[in-house]
Amino acid sequence: MRALVAPDAPPVRGVMIAPLRCCFPYLIVLGHSSVFFLRNGTTCPYASGTMLRVLYTENGDGVRDVDAIQTLEGGRERAHGLASGTSGSGC
Repeated sequence: MRALVAPDAPPVRGVMIAPLRCCFPYLIVLGHSSVFFLRNGTTCPYASGTMLRVLYTENGDGVRDVDAIQTLEGGRERAHGLASGTSGSGC
């Protein structure tokens, strides 16, 4: 059961580190089934299996909107602004 959030409550922000399972023009799926929505026509340019750190904002309905995506390559972070264009790969 989801807790009710006051209408004037600040947005919830979070971070998830997991492999990219798939992406579409409007959303990405990380890990087993965590769904994150891409804003304003932005896309995710990474291939399935890429280890990502996703910073997101969750609204009162539980919808997670992507704020930023970073790849984790060899233990190092590589930041990437969300790019417009085609998406990486589908599920």
